Formats: sequence, C-alpha cells, structure tokens
Amino acid sequence: MPESTYHENPDFAATMARITHGVHPGRLRALRVCVHSRDRPKQSFDAISTAADYVRFLTLCVDDMGRFELLTREQARAACASVAEYELLMGERQMPRDVALALADAWLLQFDDGAAFLASNSGILHAPPKIDGPPGLFLTDVDEGVVAASPSRAGLFWNAENS
Repeated sequence: MPESTYHENPDFAATMARITHGVHPGRLRALRVCVHSRDRPKQSFDAISTAADYVRFLTLCVDDMGRFELLTREQARAACASVAEYELLMGERQMPRDVALALADAWLLQFDDGAAFLASNSGILHAPPKIDGPPGLFLTDVDEGVVAASPSRAGLFWNAENS
C-alpha cells in the first residue's frame, strides 16, 4: 500500500493533449505519461523510496526497480523523447521528433530542481532506444521509461508495448 496520497495533475493532462494533437491514437495508447501531486508523509524525502511508492500507487510491478538507473535531467529528456518517438519492438519512428521533445520538456517542467529521474534501462538514452532487459513496470512484451520523484510530485513517462 502506498505511503503517500497522490492527486493527478489535470493541467498536465491538458498540456499533453495539446502537444500530442495529431499524433496517431495507437502511439498514444502505448505511452503512459502522467504527473501526480504528492501529499508528503512526515518522514524525509528519499527518491528511490518515493518512486517505488508511486509505482505501487499506480498498481504497477515494483519487482525490478532495484535495477533502475539514476539520470540527470538532460539524460531524462533524451530518454523520454526516445521512448515517445520510437516504437520499442521494431525501433521505427512513431512520433515526430519535435513533438516527442515538446512532450518530454513539458513533463520535465513539472518537477523542481530537487527531483530524481530513474530509468528502467540506460539503452533508452539512445535514439532509437536499445532494449536489453527484463520486463519493466507493466509486464508487457517490452516496456521502458522514466519515473520521476520529488518531495511534492511524482510522474511516469513510459512506453508499454505488446507484439
């Protein structure tokens, strides 16, 4: 059971809809991009624990989070743009680069300088992404992405695909 209470950010949902207007609906079904405000428990902030707590809140699998890698904000931007722009299974472009970058930037702007970004796989820093690991949070055929955690917000930028 999650330790914090989370509330979806409706402003971000509207921003995402505006940015991705015109993107094929099939592409948007594979992407899971969200931001939630976090009602903080009284203890101090720990990024890894908060990220795991958020994943539990989303009712996703936390089993492999121990292998996630901490990213800088710039690396998180590259990873988010890569998983938005490219299909993971075949590596084909599914979204224009400028739209993928705009979506990544809008998501990253939701988090202050103290946020931590955790990637499921360092291969997602490449364009197209290089996938070489066990299933991630969704337990689909292939899924990769970034989890963000800060004292006041948490978010997910994820691509989950089935063949």
